[in-house]
Formats: sequence, C-alpha cells, structure tokens
Amino acid sequence: MRDLARLIAIGLLSFAIVGFAMLYSRSGDVTTVFRSVSDGLASAVDGIGSLTGAEDNGEARPQTFTLALERPRAAAWVGLAGFPDQSELVFRVPRGANYLSGALNLVFDTQLTEHGDGLLTLSVNGTPRGQLVLDSGRHTHRARIELTAADLSGDRLVLHMAGRGTTNSGQICPTDAANSGSAVTLTTDSRLELVSATAPSDTTGVLLASPGSLALQPGSNQGDMALAIWASQQLKRAGIDARLSPGGPGETSVLVTSHAVTVSASESEPRAMLAGEEAVMALVSAASPSLPLPISGPVTVADLGAETIIKSFRGSRRWTVPFNAADMPGGSLPETFALRLKATPLAAGNDWVVRVTLNGNLIETYRVAGSTDTLAFDVALPAERMLPSNTLMVELVDTTPNQGICTRPPDAQAQLLPESSLRDSAPATIAWAQLIERLAASPQIALDAEGLDLAQAGRASELLQLLLPRRTDMRFDGDAPVRLKAVTRNGAAAALALAGPSAQLVMPVATNNGRSLAVVKPGTELGTALQHLGADDVVVIVTGR
Repeated sequence: MRDLARLIAIGLLSFAIVGFAMLYSRSGDVTTVFRSVSDGLASAVDGIGSLTGAEDNGEARPQTFTLALERPRAAAWVGLAGFPDQSELVFRVPRGANYLSGALNLVFDTQLTEHGDGLLTLSVNGTPRGQLVLDSGRHTHRARIELTAADLSGDRLVLHMAGRGTTNSGQICPTDAANSGSAVTLTTDSRLELVSATAPSDTTGVLLASPGSLALQPGSNQGDMALAIWASQQLKRAGIDARLSPGGPGETSVLVTSHAVTVSASESEPRAMLAGEEAVMALVSAASPSLPLPISGPVTVADLGAETIIKSFRGSRRWTVPFNAADMPGGSLPETFALRLKATPLAAGNDWVVRVTLNGNLIETYRVAGSTDTLAFDVALPAERMLPSNTLMVELVDTTPNQGICTRPPDAQAQLLPESSLRDSAPATIAWAQLIERLAASPQIALDAEGLDLAQAGRASELLQLLLPRRTDMRFDGDAPVRLKAVTRNGAAAALALAGPSAQLVMPVATNNGRSLAVVKPGTELGTALQHLGADDVVVIVTGR
C-alpha cells in the first residue's frame, strides 16, 4: 500500500509541475485546452445519446436489397487492343423492380509497354462518366460509376470504352494500332449493382440476384432430365452462366422440374427451383429483355448484337458478326451479307481495302477509292463454308502510307452501319442445315433424355444448342410430330435400330474452324462415324416427319 501511495503522489506532483509550467509559459492556454477537450467529450456523448435515442424510437434506416449482376459475355475477352480503340458492352437491367440507386463497379487490367501511357474514357448511354490515366507496365484500375434515375429507367446500360495513347517499346517513334504494345481488359470481376427497397419475391428475382453460375439439376419426374437439358441451352443462349452440374463452390443449385415440389433449405438440396418452361423463359426474358430475332429476313447486324459504334483507328479496324443457323428465321442459312460501312474520306490518291472472312476463310476482298464515304457490298456467303455457329469478320484497312520516319496520317473513323444485314435465304443443301430447317418448320418437338447422367446431359445440351431452333414448342412428357432422343455413343446403334429406317442420327464434329454436325442414317457408315466419338459422348436420334 505504501508503494502504491508513493506512486500516486509522484504522479500528482508531476502533473502539477507540468501544468504550472504550461500555464506560466503560454499565458492561460491550458484553460482553453482543457475546455476544448471537455467540450469534445460532451459532444461525443451527446452524439452517442442521439444515436441510441434514434434506435430506441424505432427510426432505424430502411432496409435495402442489392442485386449484383456479373459482366455480360463472361466467357469472351472484352476490352481495348492498341491505341486508339473503342468498344461497347451492354449490361441488361432486369425488369419488374423499382431501383433506388445503382452503380457500375468496373475492374480493368491494363498492360502497356515501357514508356507507354494512355487515357481511358468511360461513357454510359452516351454520356461521359469518367476517365482513367494509364501508365506503363501492368496495373489494376477500379472505377465506380454511379447511375442516374434516367439510366435505371431503361432496360439496358451501354458502357462505352475509348482509349488513346502511345507506346514505343524502345522504338524511335510511337507505334500504330497494328504494332501497339497495349491491352486494356475489362475483367469478369466487374459488376452492375442495383439497389431496391424490396427483396426479390419470385424465383426469377432470386436467381438473378444469385452470385456465381447456376448449377441445374433435374427433378425426379418423368421428362425432368429433358427439361433440364433444354433449359440449360436456353439460358446459355441468353447469356446466363448455367450448366448441368451437381453444384460446387460459388454455384447456385437450381432444381429444374415440370411440377413444383417443396425444396429443402439444407445444404445438400437445391436452394431454388425452376418449375416448367414458363419459369425458364421468364428468367430468360428478365436477364435479356431485348427483342428476339425477327421471324422473317433480313436480319440486321444490330439484331445480332454486333458493335455498330463509330470507331477511331490507325491502320485497320475489324468488326465481328456472329450468327447461329438455328436462330435464323425458319432455321435457314443466309446467302448474302449486305455490308454497309461509313468512313471518313482519305486524302486523294489513297484507297480503302475491305476484307470479309467467314469462319476464318477469306471470301471477298475489295479495294475502293478513299474518297468514298459509304462502302456498300453484297457479299455472297458460300454454303460449304457455313457452320451451325458462324462468325463473319469485316476488316477495313487504311492504305495511307507514312510520310516520314515519325509522321503518320490522322486517325481514321469508320462505322459498321446497323442496317447491314443477312438475307436471301435459300433451301439448304447440307444435311445438318436441312435438318435444322425441318425442326424449325415442325409445330412441336418432343425431347427424351432418360438414362443420361449429368455429365452426359451437359453434352446433350451443347449439341442441342447448335441444332434446336430457339422458337420451338417443346414437349418433355409426350409425343410430337418430330421426336429427339439423346443417347450415349454406346447406346446409339440399338436406339437407331429401334427408331426405324427413316431415323437420323446427329453427332458433333470438330473442324478446324469450329464445331459442326454430322447427320447419319442407318447403314454401314454408322459404325465408322461412331468411332470418332468418345465412349461417353452423346448423340441425338431424330424421328418423325
């Protein structure tokens, strides 16, 4: 006790000495200091009291719910390659909710060669919303763009990215886009976040709000496996990350069934359910509210989702136009690509060169005067170069030569006009194309997939994604004019024999330019064709008229 008393006495004496010294040297500032500290403590206590009182009075902040949507086209590379470059990405805004606020949380992975620098300009729905300065080396940049009420009132948000800059990588002069050491990638970590006052109340809202991919699992009813296979390929076509899977880390398990059942909340059971075709199509419509392709031709590049913005470039610029045979009106392949380009005129004596490729095959090249501002060509599409899933590539080349070692012509600008279109369909001459037309003309199609496991069902879904027209009235528990049966390779011969002499077997085929389909009829060629498949591969047998 004595030691404790001594320590207290020494402390009090030290405090008194220091206080006296401060008072003597600063003429009363100590009083002010103590008063300010006292006032600060009092105000902090008052603040705590007011917060406590607000909670006691039941004035808590209203609860909100955040819907986070992943970057569209998750499997594709999205960004800018070289300087200058521009690109667009469309984020779909799910319908059926009143959003209080929203934001685009964007993550960019930038790579510039040594001594390179640049500027990335971001716009939403045509309005500039921010800029990022790009440095040499590899960096990660994050940008958050708050959305306005006008942005949230529509069904889509168009993110426009434009990059300008220079790189030299030790060369004497800055390089052009054809030799540029720069790449700006919009990573899959990017999100669209939407805040609403109410939580999702239906299955569609719950699944749209779910993080990660959807793991589809069929129910136990007859026809549920076929329904799940059809649902998987429909969701993929709409840009929804879904697959037939027992579920894994980061995935949302979804039960696909023709008849609604009670779903357990335990970890071993699916957490959500899609009951019937209507529920699947409601999810497709909410995630991709854009209008479907027209029921008759022509089909414009804008309908197909191609970029039709004005692009600045040096040297050359490319546009990609994807299209699937099964998505075309009537399932018919187009014969002509009506290409329409708008470009700034070049200096006198310089030309534009236009190249058109189909699935990696060069089909046409044109050279026109640089003074021509609208470039119009009707490009014949050879049927022998077609695939069930096709890619048209258009390249515009500015042939203006450099005038000196460090002199380059001004940037050119060009646009793939939205009215460019696929048209002039004719009866198909290729077996798989004839089959797609036959399926498109059928009023109803029945699908049977009993006996497949989830891995085999996934392969069947990939096959149907190439074969099945999107506008199809499906049956999963009954008969129809045309019937499809998915079977494994080992069961194909027996199933084809039972189907009769008019049946056809459809199998996947890998080519140098992409996936295709082979159509085989019963006969001696069946065994040879099946040898190219793995033991666990899946084929589809088609019967009916």
